[in-house]
Order: sequence, then C-alpha cells, then structure tokens
Amino acid sequence: KSIARDAGSRSKIAVYSKDENVDPVGACVGMNGTRVNAVVDELHGEKIDIINWDENIAIFIKNALSPSSVTAVSVDLDEESALVVVPDDQLSLAIGKEGQNARLAARLTRYKIDIKSESQYAEMEEEYEDEYEEDEYEDDEYEDEYEDDAEEEDPEDEEEDVEEEEEGMISYDDVMESYDKIVELYSYLEDLYGDEKIPLDEGMEKEMAEISEQIFELQGTTEDMIPTDEDKIEVLQKIDNIEDELNQLINALISYVESESQYFDEVQEVVNKNYDYMQSYFESCWDYVSRNGGTDNEVEALIQARDDISEINSWDPQTSSDLQEMNDRILFVIEWLSAMFGD
Repeated sequence: KSIARDAGSRSKIAVYSKDENVDPVGACVGMNGTRVNAVVDELHGEKIDIINWDENIAIFIKNALSPSSVTAVSVDLDEESALVVVPDDQLSLAIGKEGQNARLAARLTRYKIDIKSESQYAEMEEEYEDEYEEDEYEDDEYEDEYEDDAEEEDPEDEEEDVEEEEEGMISYDDVMESYDKIVELYSYLEDLYGDEKIPLDEGMEKEMAEISEQIFELQGTTEDMIPTDEDKIEVLQKIDNIEDELNQLINALISYVESESQYFDEVQEVVNKNYDYMQSYFESCWDYVSRNGGTDNEVEALIQARDDISEINSWDPQTSSDLQEMNDRILFVIEWLSAMFGD
C-alpha cells in the first residue's frame, strides 16, 4: 500500500491482505525470515520494517512508528497532521537516529507527525490549563504587571535557562531502562526458539551470536562512561539498532511458527494416510503368509517390516521435518513389502 525509504539505510513498507486468513506481514517476512532476508541481502544490509496498513489513520500511524510503543494518537484530518504520545523511555526510539524513524513514518503515512513523551504531553496539558485559568481571571492590572516583568527580564538569562534545561535531558537510568528492554527481548527470543524447538539456520545463528556479543559489551556501561547527553544518545542509538534486529528476528520466528503449524497439520494428514495404508498392507501380507506359507525371503521381509513399524510407532514427531522423516520411513516399508509381495 505504501513505502518510504532512505536508500542504503532503512525502509518502511505498509502491507495488507484482502484475505483475512492471510497474515500480510508474515507472508512478506517468509518462513524463518527467508523472504525479507533475501531482499536485505540484495540491498547490502539495508534494514526493512514491514508493518500492517490500516484504513484507520491513527492505527496506521501507530504501526508506522514501530518498533516504538505508542500511548496515544490524536489526528487532525483537515491538516493531515497527528500528535503522537509515547512512553518517556520510548521517545528516542520513536524519533530514531537523526530523526529517521519519525521521518520515514511521516512519509509512509503522508501525515505530519509531532512526537511527544508522556511527561512532555503532561506539561503541555498543564500549561494549557494554566493559560485557560489566566484568561478566565485576568484583568488590566495583572496584564500591566506581566508586561513590566517581561520588559525587565534579561534575554541572556532566558538563553541560560534554556541551556540548563537542555543539559541533562537524558539520564543514565533512561539508558539502563532501554538496555534492560533489549535484554528482555533477547531472553524472550531464546525462550521462543527453545519452546518451539526450531533449528537455527547458519545466518540466523550468526546474527543471534553477534547480538549477544553487542549486549554483553553494553552490559559494563557505567554512568562515568557516558557523562554527557551526546554519549548517552550514542549508546541509545546502539540499543535502538539492537532492538530493531531483535524485533525482526522475533517477527520472523512468529511467522515461521504460524507457517510451520499450518504445514505440520498438512504433513500430518499425509503421514496418517500412508501409515494406515502401510499397516493394512502389512497385515494383509502377514495373513497371506500365515495361511499359505511363504519363502524364507518373504518371512524375513515381514519380520523386518514388523520391526520397522514398531520403531515408527515409538516416534514422537515435533516438527514438520520430523514428520517428513517419518513419512519417508513409512514409504520405505511399503516399497519393501511391495517389492516382495506385489500389489
């Protein structure tokens, strides 16, 4: 439906499906991320965010600011603009490195987006209430006094106040909260892989190892190491990049699990049919030999088939790959019996 791109750096793509049973994001990401990773490789590592398009512009804007969390979206349809409120610890993530995330989201949705943290929004509301009360009760005397104070105020003092406010806007605790979030995401990713028993391909295993190393390097970051806002922003940008990579891996995994579940059911149905046929065919051959006798080779073939079936019965397939292996063994037994006894 829409695309916004900073060539060589990052792209955002909004997708949708006419079929409600099809997950558009999962379809684009592909099983285990194979589809999107192929595109990323062709673009030499350019990051790609795939999000759900929505006809509700507020939801669309919320999705477009992914991977940041969004508290609220207020839309002005006439001005094609929106005020977005995000948690305090998500502000830098929502804006992105050099404003990239917010810029791409604005281009993707074709709306002007103003992003405020929850505390900034609360201050705005408080200022609005104060101004409303002042307008309600102001008189000429108060207005004259206000003007006199404004004339006496030194512009240089105003500049110093602004500088003092700007200094220390980002605390060490803000950085650590963001760090804790990626640690939780990585732990969640590991748990997902463990629970779903999904084997990692070489590329994904390497990517997880690199992320783990980056998180470990950030683990030793102390407050003395990042004394200025500039230092903290640099670390937050590293954390932002790691979070992007983790979210891509998690989305790829979820898509794989959903596809795997559907494929597992389809393979299971085929395996069940082949198993029933194998069992029925084996019993027919066994009855034939029991009634009419058989050659040594036929008896040996039946004993081998019986042992194979007993082993197959002990299997507990967990993935579609396990089912495929089981099906191959079933087909082997059927072919072995067919070669010995015919149809």
